[in-house]
Order: sequence, then C-alpha cells, then structure tokens
Amino acid sequence: MSLRRNLRVARRIGLGVLVSPLILAGAALQVGVIAPLFPKSMHVQQMTYGIIAKILGYKFEFNAASAPIVKDKPTWFVGNHQSQADIIAFGAVFHAAFAGKGTFMQNKWIAPLGHSVHYIGLRRVPKDHPDYKKFQEQASGKVSNNFNAGRSMLTFQEGTTTDGSEVKQFRAGLLRTLFKRGGIDKDGHPIKLERDVPVQFVAVRVKSVEGVSAEGRDDLRHHYSHYTSKDTVKRILSRLATKEIVLEFKAFAPVYSSDFANEIELANTGCDLIRGFAAPHQKEVRRAEIPGIDIPSASSPPTPRR
Repeated sequence: MSLRRNLRVARRIGLGVLVSPLILAGAALQVGVIAPLFPKSMHVQQMTYGIIAKILGYKFEFNAASAPIVKDKPTWFVGNHQSQADIIAFGAVFHAAFAGKGTFMQNKWIAPLGHSVHYIGLRRVPKDHPDYKKFQEQASGKVSNNFNAGRSMLTFQEGTTTDGSEVKQFRAGLLRTLFKRGGIDKDGHPIKLERDVPVQFVAVRVKSVEGVSAEGRDDLRHHYSHYTSKDTVKRILSRLATKEIVLEFKAFAPVYSSDFANEIELANTGCDLIRGFAAPHQKEVRRAEIPGIDIPSASSPPTPRR
C-alpha cells in the first residue's frame, strides 16, 4: 500500500481505539438499563453501526425511485447480501434488529454486544438433522417475539454472501413464520405472532469506490464485498485503507403475506425485485450453498430460475 493509504489505516485504527470504550459502554447500558425499560429502543444499535461505518468511510444514498421506508410499525426488511459489512451498512441506516447465524452469540465476548443490538441468533442445521424442524420452529418463535416486542427486523434471505454481481435465490424457510403466524420457544411452548407484519424488500449495490463508478466493475465492488479474500487481517486492513465507498439503496413498496399464496412465492417475488436493481444483467438465479448446511447432491442439483 502507498504511504497515504498506510496513514489512513493508522488513523482509522486510532479512531477505533478511541471510540471502543464508548461502544462497550453503550452495549452495557443497553443490556443493563435501556433494554429492560425500553425494549423497542434501537438507538445503541444505530450509534454502534454508524460509528463503524464512518470510520470505514461508508456513505449511503437512496435511489430516486426508492419507496419510503416503513417507520410507523414493526417491519420485516429483506436485503441482498454482498458483503460481511452489510450488517454495518444496513444497521447504520435501518432501525431494525438482525437475524442471522446463532454461532455469533456463543462467543462470551461478542454475545453482550449482540444483545445490545437485539441480534437474533438462529440455529442452522442440515435438513437431515433430527432436530431440523424443531430449530425451524424455534427460529420462528424468536422472530415472532421480536415483532411482538415492537421491533423491526432485517434478514438476508440468500443465506450467505455473494460478490455483488448477482443475487442468489432467496430461502423461504424463515418467511414461513408470517404464514404459520408464530413458532415455539426452546421448551416447545407455542409463541403466536400477534401483529400483521409488512415485508419491505431493500436492494443495495456499490455505487462508487473512491469517486469512481462501480457499475460493471467487479474489481471495485471487491473493495466492499471482499468475496475472495481469505485472510481476515488483510481484509480488515484493505477496508481501512479504502477512502470512501458509496452504497446505493432502493426500497420497494411494502407487501403482506396475505398478498401471496405461500412463503416461496413471497421469497421469489422479493428476489426478483432486488435482482432488478442490484444485478440487472443477471439472467438466471441459483441457490447458494451454505457450507456445513447444504449437502450437494449429484442427483438433485440446484434448479435455476430464469
């Protein structure tokens, strides 16, 4: 890296060290005081993600054709997933809890921060796992509890990240919560979804990197996705060295489960809407394989949707 980029990395690391006590104090305040008294509050979450986004040089814009973001009721936001940094970008913009891999919440150091931002950890196992159905029902129960508490939620229905050049097929399993109207808790007791929750699909794409348009530029999108970056340290340093990345959002008009025959139709509709903005030149959609979850089978390959 050049001297200028090295200095930028050093400066941002310094800023990160300076604000870390603030973030940790906010997490403690959220878990110990704010959450018990104001369960719908998401201010610590947005503060945390906003600070990180500013340090990384992320800027956010909404497309001129974007629908207004639903803010007056608990909403299920569904976005495309092109980077591990999406949780920072969406978290800084949307007043919503995240639902994702439950393994994050098993770490004793990360768990308190996860609780502070209302992170919903979901257990993911292969379909042939003996407790697959139970874990699915428990996931629906956690989601229902979140909505019943008055909080919005955001998920990435592809199940894993892409390089930003395509949108993978949306997985419908968790969306079944809206059609079954609830789930169960860890002890098997039923949890009813008490609200009629709208779903708002939101597409995001890299608009520019350091002032250069990223349209059709896989090399520039890589500065955000780091899809092929295997070295964690190098990936972090590269993010810190990149001066500015502008992300463009487009929200679509909210819909309700009652507008669709089932969760598969809902998932496919959202995938097509988001693909039209985030990957307009994509011709077919394939299901992403999640390592350790999906078991490839030569006899039953993923079926593309055109």
